[in-house]
Amino acid sequence: MVSIRPLQQEDFATVYAWENMEELWHVSEQKGPFSPSEIKDFMERCLNPENDDCERWIISSNNESVGAIDLFDQDRASNSCGIGIFLAHKENRGKGIGSKALRQLLEMIEKRNYTSIRAIVFSSNEASIALFQNNHFTFQAHLIYKGKPAMQFCRTSKQ
Repeated sequence: MVSIRPLQQEDFATVYAWENMEELWHVSEQKGPFSPSEIKDFMERCLNPENDDCERWIISSNNESVGAIDLFDQDRASNSCGIGIFLAHKENRGKGIGSKALRQLLEMIEKRNYTSIRAIVFSSNEASIALFQNNHFTFQAHLIYKGKPAMQFCRTSKQ
């Protein structure tokens, strides 16, 4: 069973471990390990309901935390946001976990009246490209993101 839940203070050790997994750095701007205080600051921003900078949801499969979905750059004026998703360990990928978690989050954020949700995916990440395309995101543009070829996808509501 796949579910998502909001980030909690008790997730510190898990988030710290995930964010310091070097094999995941290619999808972030991180060039080296995060300090405990950097993770604490990040989590405080995510946990602050007044902050539209970031919001993290923990993905669970069979009651085990396996990844996260982030909302960022939330703009209530234009009803738009960015979305990113990762599964921390390879053994959890390719099983539909990401797709199920993404659909759950999309259902929740539709209630916020977002009309545009965007995702940037490295062109070499075929699994993520398929994930977003299979969940009604459409290709918008090729671009260079963090120095690498990438694709931007967007999902718009029917409003």
